[in-house]
Amino acid sequence: MNAKADKKIRIAYLINHFGKGGGTENQLAILIRNIDRTRFEPHLLIMKPLWEEVNLDFGCKVTFLNTTSFLSLKFPAVLWRLVRYLRQHRIDIIQMFFFDARILGVMAGKLAGIKRIVASRRDFGYNLPDNRLSVLRFLRRFVDYMLVNAHRVKSMVVEKELFPAERITVIHNGVELDSNGGNDPLEEQGITLDDSRPILGMVANLRPVKRIDRFIDVASRLKRKDVQFVLIGWGPDPEKYWQMAREKGIMDRISTAHIVHDIDLIIKRFDVALLTSQSEGLSNSLIEYCLCGKPAAAFDIGGNAEILENDVTGYIIEDGDTTTMAEKVDYLLDHPDIAAEMGRKSAERAKEMFGVSKMVSSTEDFYKMIMQSNKDRKTAVVEENHVPG
Repeated sequence: MNAKADKKIRIAYLINHFGKGGGTENQLAILIRNIDRTRFEPHLLIMKPLWEEVNLDFGCKVTFLNTTSFLSLKFPAVLWRLVRYLRQHRIDIIQMFFFDARILGVMAGKLAGIKRIVASRRDFGYNLPDNRLSVLRFLRRFVDYMLVNAHRVKSMVVEKELFPAERITVIHNGVELDSNGGNDPLEEQGITLDDSRPILGMVANLRPVKRIDRFIDVASRLKRKDVQFVLIGWGPDPEKYWQMAREKGIMDRISTAHIVHDIDLIIKRFDVALLTSQSEGLSNSLIEYCLCGKPAAAFDIGGNAEILENDVTGYIIEDGDTTTMAEKVDYLLDHPDIAAEMGRKSAERAKEMFGVSKMVSSTEDFYKMIMQSNKDRKTAVVEENHVPG
């Protein structure tokens, strides 16, 4: 480095919002809490006002910019406030999460003279409108590096955003189980399950992209009629899913709850876990299933195939093929020894690939690399993580 060897690298994390339970927010929180404070100085900047009570005690400076629109008359003042912040705190790297933050971060970063502007992409561009895609393609010339959490996401960014592959680094999510060994969260919600009967479960918010209708369809196709179904998540319009469950005659076997703590205590009661999304970056829920030692089935979208090794730690199924997914679930329920062995191998693989310490150390190495690289970003070589076979 040009600076002294003991100089801390100052990083500004800019994000649209910091809602409770979001996958991106959780990953950023884990990174900030665990990054080496003797070598790095994190700053968290949040664009939108705090709408809900969230624990933001990360041991770093947290600043709300309080802007909700680029068209607001207050936006120029917000932009200038951010530029001043970056200059006053002598920020070395600005890293941006989500679409609005990328626009604001690029503008402020360039005006503040930041030499290393990093964008993060942690999803597969579900329903990305053409106008937003055009903006991302325009902004790519001002972004020095891109961090993504799956190789499939990298391929998508290269193809759709036209971002140079040599400036994209893949760092998988780091996931930790949060159980404190307390009371069963299902019982706290008044939900009682019969442990003598098999349980098929999924952890997913009730958003369209998660395709809860597929979960219900798979559940209704199972040959065994004693299976209990557990769905952990929340959404604004659940009634349409419950109507579907009633029509398929399984509503009396479905238990649902909005729970955000001790999720692993629930997952450990599953016999088989599902992920029925039609778009994912790298699913934290799927990784949690694996860490809990549960066999899982998921569709072949996003980074799912980087988490599950097909026929070894679970099943990767052609997108939307609920018939095959139901057949795989029936097979696992009928062969508990095979299911248990899949779960054991799944836990071993997940602990190796998706540990928090690995994610944090890989990210720290990335920061050190870009600080040491040639000022011409085009000559910087980024080594990406590889998926173990």
